[in-house]
Amino acid sequence: MIRKHTKQLVKIEFVKNSVTLITGTVVAQVFPILLQPFLRRLFEPSDFGVLALYLTLLSIFYSFATLKYDSTVMLPQKDEDAANLVAGGVFTSLLISIVLFLLFLIFNEQIITLLSLPEIMRFWLLVLPLSIFLFSSSQVFNYWLIRKKAFKSSSLNKVYRRGAEGISQVGLGVSFYSSGLVIGNILGDLMNFFSSYYQALKRGFHPKFIKKVKIIALLKRYSSFPKYNALPALLDTISLSIPVILLNKFYGGEVTGYFDLSRMFMALPLALISVSISQVLFQDISVRIREKGTIEDVLKKIIKILGVAAVLIVLIGMLFSVPLFTLVFGEKWEVSGVMTTILIPAYGLRFIVTPLTIAFNALEKIFWSSLWQLIYFVMICSLFFLDGLSVKEFLYVYLLIDLFAYVLYFILLRWQVRGYEKNRVLNA
Repeated sequence: MIRKHTKQLVKIEFVKNSVTLITGTVVAQVFPILLQPFLRRLFEPSDFGVLALYLTLLSIFYSFATLKYDSTVMLPQKDEDAANLVAGGVFTSLLISIVLFLLFLIFNEQIITLLSLPEIMRFWLLVLPLSIFLFSSSQVFNYWLIRKKAFKSSSLNKVYRRGAEGISQVGLGVSFYSSGLVIGNILGDLMNFFSSYYQALKRGFHPKFIKKVKIIALLKRYSSFPKYNALPALLDTISLSIPVILLNKFYGGEVTGYFDLSRMFMALPLALISVSISQVLFQDISVRIREKGTIEDVLKKIIKILGVAAVLIVLIGMLFSVPLFTLVFGEKWEVSGVMTTILIPAYGLRFIVTPLTIAFNALEKIFWSSLWQLIYFVMICSLFFLDGLSVKEFLYVYLLIDLFAYVLYFILLRWQVRGYEKNRVLNA
């Protein structure tokens, strides 16, 4: 009876924490989406193309800026150890950002030529390391908040970030400043950094915990994360970024701008909700694994919920994307609706699979996740050979690659979870 009651309490807490994070994510995303009808009239598609390229490069580099030590904050038993891992993650991010600045400064011309970037990106490449540091460091502090179950604080940080970003972009757009989109994004990252650090201090993080010897020892203890996870995470992010880069290279900045709106309206909100679920799931199953408990039951429940939601999202998207984009954003953005109709099955499948894959980290089975990321990277690189296809044909090939890859990811995940459950029963 007591055991049953305990399970019910754990279930209620998990749902409550998930709802808190998802609510913050949704609110944070609703604000910029509500501003899009104004922003899409204040800025040209090519301006959004520049923002898409900036964010794409940001996502590539922040994915390994902490060498994945941000994920380790959840794992130690002692808060003191976790605090030193936070410090280690922030320091790693700072060091890598400085190195990247020097590389961008020295090889500016070569990068612009190689990626066929617009001229204005010469300057933004030099600013990019600042965004990389702010964003990746905020992620490290956010994991501290998740560890401390401060889900409301984590959600508020997202709202503050999006609020600062949106207000800045509208203000600069009204002033007819074409770079206002990128500047607004940077100001949002700055707000997120200070807010995350402040919230972490409120939730028990303190510089007095930080000791150089302790940081070095813990970075060595969890060295498997940079060894086996940093490079694959980079490859995974590059895989997600290659379509944006190739659309710009093959079809120009205007098409990239259309693709950016499609991602913002559908892919990014779904991805952020997935991340919120995965963070709560990571905390929950990490505790279960430490206590030699089952994790399969909670994963099955999440699969059912996400599956139903994904089917509804895909059906609505396929039926109404084009008229909605045209009505809300104007006739010139109809192309974004067409792109969404093509790609939304992949968005839906990612929505189901992505939050579940955090189990690879919790189980410390990083090799299999890394193997999948390598396979996905190789598959996505085949898009480089599609120059000459129409935009639609390019997107359909991208869709097929995504569907195959994420089905494979799900199969690998189920295999590892069943292996854990089998060993748990045998060792009980």
